[in-house]
Amino acid sequence: MKISTLILPALLASAVVGAVAVQQGWTPTGYDRKTVEDSPVSLLYAQPVTLDEATTYLMRADQPKVSAGYLVVVQTNPAILPVRQAHNPILFAGDMPIERINGDDEPRVFIGFVPSAIDARSGFALDLARTPLFWAYPEVLPEALKVDLAQAALAHALASGAATQPKERVSQALAAGGPVVRLGTYGDLRRHAANVIEQFSPGETDLIAGLRVPQLSK
Repeated sequence: MKISTLILPALLASAVVGAVAVQQGWTPTGYDRKTVEDSPVSLLYAQPVTLDEATTYLMRADQPKVSAGYLVVVQTNPAILPVRQAHNPILFAGDMPIERINGDDEPRVFIGFVPSAIDARSGFALDLARTPLFWAYPEVLPEALKVDLAQAALAHALASGAATQPKERVSQALAAGGPVVRLGTYGDLRRHAANVIEQFSPGETDLIAGLRVPQLSK
């Protein structure tokens, strides 16, 4: 799959304004909270994946076991895309923080993984058309983010105007992602994510190569 002719100009436009926006969004102590919370989120790609071996999700303090979810690509404010050696913003899907996978060497987009439960019909319980995607800036790191704090972040975002993605956008993102991909382990998920990063943010060459390094046998 290739980046569509509609998506590519938008990505290039983001790159052009990125240098200015970064100056507005970053201070030596971290990102400006208002810049973070006001940053738009546009879902470009969503690929459902399942894992044969459940993994511990470290992006929340309760560390749930997960075996399914979506690899997502999001276009957003380029000011908050660089990963800093400091407190970084968190992208949420509802009350679930999305694990970021990219962020190396001038990223064009946000690429990450958000878990989903499997419903009674063996489908994905997370409905991306009914779940708001939004940026937040909790005062704790993800591994210390308790469920009540995540729910408070969602409540604050909704009160501030966060909304669900347009259904047409979600449909296009799911079509771009394609059918469910079955993977073995979390390591396989990250290696698979290298393909998505290469497609949407090809300048992150070091990260892509690192993710593709074969895993040592146990």
